[in-house]
Amino acid sequence: MKPALVAAILAAVALSAASCTNQKEAASVDQKIGQMPGVSSTNLSYDSNVSSGETFRLTVNLMPDVTDAQVVRISQTFVDQIKRTGLDDESADLYLRFSSPDPPSKHPGSEQYSTASFGFGQKSVRVDPTADQVGDSAGVWLRAARAGVAQLVDLVQPLWGEGGDSRQITITLDPSTPAAKAVGLQRSDPGLAQATWEIHLPVGDVGRSHDYTSTPNPPSDPDRALWSDISAVVGEYYDAKADTAPMSDRRQALTVVEIDVPKSADSDQDLARIAREVPPLLPRFGHPTQLSLRTPDGMVELIAGGCFTHRDDHTRLPLELELSARYEKC
Repeated sequence: MKPALVAAILAAVALSAASCTNQKEAASVDQKIGQMPGVSSTNLSYDSNVSSGETFRLTVNLMPDVTDAQVVRISQTFVDQIKRTGLDDESADLYLRFSSPDPPSKHPGSEQYSTASFGFGQKSVRVDPTADQVGDSAGVWLRAARAGVAQLVDLVQPLWGEGGDSRQITITLDPSTPAAKAVGLQRSDPGLAQATWEIHLPVGDVGRSHDYTSTPNPPSDPDRALWSDISAVVGEYYDAKADTAPMSDRRQALTVVEIDVPKSADSDQDLARIAREVPPLLPRFGHPTQLSLRTPDGMVELIAGGCFTHRDDHTRLPLELELSARYEKC
């Protein structure tokens, strides 16, 4: 038998043996977590192959009355166990799910879960989160999810290319939630100081929405009303989203509104209506606001109350020149 073939066989045998051991360790972690107070059920997913290595994911469904102390202990125990067994050397994930017994609103016939996802052993991050970091984040996440203010609270830790303490908390609010309640929730926990707040306005088919995102502060009542007005102008057949966030090298305005009007039988008249009615609304944000309007002929880009810097290869359409002359200050 050729040496290369022998080496390949031995490597496969070693991989199989290691995989069998790790699968048993994963099952033991699953069993330990499943028996902890505050856990209603668990679901273990384990896979091993030559191309992607080993992947281990434990989904933990939490009881409606789970306490802060319990969710902290559950998450910390997971970290301790995967470090003890060496499962953190490969791709391992903890996925917490919580459904509030009394959410502020709920779509009929659908179960909504707040989720917290923690990753370990991933090459996309500089360092794994510690047990204390995961416990702290799990506590922040659960308190926000059961506060009776948010529809959903989602947490991801760590973030791509960052350290173990990096996290993103996204809080979905009912469109009718007063800003005062969201502000009260944010002020109740320092861990929510850099949260992302979302409002999804349902439009057209089930599951479609016009989405507004605000970071790090919740959207104000005037901004929420303004987004509702913009959504009404855009209509149910076209996609629209907007976000308000601090300035950065990649942003030219605090608020960016994006609308997509693809070619259709009605697109010409609808585009004319949107271009006529949306720009006059933008000053209500209280600061220069970017409008990125995707049309059948190309992009229309401007900053109402400011001046958009275009790419060198950008072609300025007649509609953009018209709107720029009317609403920009260049």
